[in-house]
Amino acid sequence: MKKILSVFLFCSVLSSFLYAQSLKDGRVEIQVSSISDDYYLLPIGQNGVLLFGESDKVNSAGVDYEFTKYNTNFKKEWVTSVSIKDRLYLRKQYYDSENGKLYLLMAKQKGQMFLSDFQLVELDVNSKNIQIINGTFPGRVYINDFYANNSMVYFGGGLFPPSSEAFFKQIGTLVLFYIPALFGSMNFKLKPLLYIADFKKKNISQYPFNLNGNSRVTSIALDKDATTVNVFVTSKQSRDKVQFSIFVFDKEGNKTGIIPLKVDDNIDITSGKVMSMDKDEQVVIGTYTQRPKGFKESYFDLQNTTTTTSTGMYYAKIKNGEQEFIKTYPYSKFSNFYKYLTFRSQNSLKKKIARKEAKGKPLNLQYNLLVHNLVKMNDEFVMVAEAYYPEYETNCETVFNPNGSTYQRCYTVFVGYRFTHAIIAGFDEKGELIWDNSFEIMDILTYDLKPKVKFLLEDNEILLVYSFNGELKSKVVSGNEVIEGKTGVKIDTGSADDKVKDSYGSGIEYWYDNYFIAYGYQKIKSDKSSGRSRRKVFYFNKIAYK
Repeated sequence: MKKILSVFLFCSVLSSFLYAQSLKDGRVEIQVSSISDDYYLLPIGQNGVLLFGESDKVNSAGVDYEFTKYNTNFKKEWVTSVSIKDRLYLRKQYYDSENGKLYLLMAKQKGQMFLSDFQLVELDVNSKNIQIINGTFPGRVYINDFYANNSMVYFGGGLFPPSSEAFFKQIGTLVLFYIPALFGSMNFKLKPLLYIADFKKKNISQYPFNLNGNSRVTSIALDKDATTVNVFVTSKQSRDKVQFSIFVFDKEGNKTGIIPLKVDDNIDITSGKVMSMDKDEQVVIGTYTQRPKGFKESYFDLQNTTTTTSTGMYYAKIKNGEQEFIKTYPYSKFSNFYKYLTFRSQNSLKKKIARKEAKGKPLNLQYNLLVHNLVKMNDEFVMVAEAYYPEYETNCETVFNPNGSTYQRCYTVFVGYRFTHAIIAGFDEKGELIWDNSFEIMDILTYDLKPKVKFLLEDNEILLVYSFNGELKSKVVSGNEVIEGKTGVKIDTGSADDKVKDSYGSGIEYWYDNYFIAYGYQKIKSDKSSGRSRRKVFYFNKIAYK
C-alpha cells in the first residue's frame, strides 16, 4: 500500500451552528470562545457527518443539544435540537450504522460512579426524529459498555452497595474485628447491572440476573452477522471460584441463551468481542488478567474492583451454544508487543521474561487495553487494542508558617491517560496466534478515554493512523512486517497566512471508502490583513489515503 496523504480543505466560520461562509472545499471551522470539549463529531458513512453538542440556548428545563448534518462535501443540510435536563452531560454514545440512528447516554457522574437521573436520546439521522427515554439509576453504579441495535439500547456494569451499608460495615469491622480489618475484610458484593431500553415501545427495564456472589457486567459485544447482543458477566461465587458467562439477546431484546466460558481458576476475563464464523459457530476474542486466589474486592479499592487491567489475550470458539476450546496468550508471547519501548528497555525486559520462564513462572505484565471490534481479513480474525495507563505528577509548593519558618508541601495530581502503543494481532480459525505487530503512540496524553487509533484494510496490508496535537501519524504493516514506518504530517488550515499556535482534543475517525476525518481545536494566528488575526476554532478536515 503506497500511501499518499491528501488533505482537502474547506473553511467556514460558524456561530452556534447557524452562520456559514464558504471559503474552500475540505475543511470546516467553528469559532469557539474557549478551547473545550463541547463539540462531538460523528462520521456517518456516505450520508456525511454529524456534529453535535451543547448550544448557547438555555431554558427552564435544561440545555438545548444541537445536531448539525453535513454531506460528504461539507455542505450543511439541516440543524435540529432537543432539550436535555440540567446537569446531565454526555457520557456514552453509539451509532447504529445499519439503521442510521445515534444513541446518547446523558447522566451525572462523579469519578467513576454514575448517579441519580439519566436520559437516553435517539436521533434518526434520516428523518431528524428525536426520542428521549428517562430513567433513574438504583444507586451508585459504574457503566462498562454501551451498545445499540435495532432501536434496542444495552448498557451496564455494576451496582455498588448503599453508602449506609458500607459505613455500618466499616464501623462493625473496626470495632468487633480490628485485626481482620487490617487484612482486607472490607470486601463487599457488587451486583451486575444491565439496562435494556426499547425505543419502539418507549420503555426501559433492568435485566434481573439473579446471580449469587460478587458479580458485574464486564463488556457488551454486538455480533452483527448473527444480529445478537452478547453480554459478558463475571460472577465470583466463592473465595476461589469465578464463573464467566455470555448472556445472549436477540434483536428484540429477549434472552436466548447463556454460554459459560470455562477458563483456569486463576484467570479473570476482562473484555470480549464476538464474531460469527457461520450460523452455528462464533469466535470470542478478548483480554484476561491473572488474579491471585482469594482476591477480595475492597470498598476502598475501587480501581481494582472496576479494573480493565489485563495480562494477555484469549481466543475461544463457540459451537452450537457451547465452548469448544479456549486458548490464552500472555503478552510475553507476542513478538512485537514491547516494541514501543527503547531498545535497551526491550532487551532488559526480554532477559527478565527468560529468567522467569526458566523457573517455570511466566512473567505477567499488566496493561490497560481498549479493545476494538473484531475484523476479518482473508481467513484471519484481526484484533486491535490500545494500551494506556493513568499518569500522575507531583506538584510541590513552599508554605510559610506564622513564625517565619517554611516547609514544602507536595501533592499528586492526575494529568490524564498516557497511551503507549496499539497492538494488532491475527488469529486463525483454530485460535493460533499467526502474527502480531504494534504502533507506537507514546505522545498521546488525554483525559478522554476512548480508542485513538483507526485502521484501514487493503489486501494483506493494514494502515494504522491517529491524530494528536494537530498532526496525523500513520504506519503500514503486513503481518509481522512493517511496510512503512511511522510518519507524520501536520493538519493544514488551508491558508498560508495561518500559524497554528496550539492544538487540543485532536482525533481521527474512519469515514467511508478510503476517507478519514480529522478534528480538534486550534488556536490560530493570521496576518492582520486577512481580518482574522487571532481565532480559536473547532475544525474538521477531510483526509484521503490512496
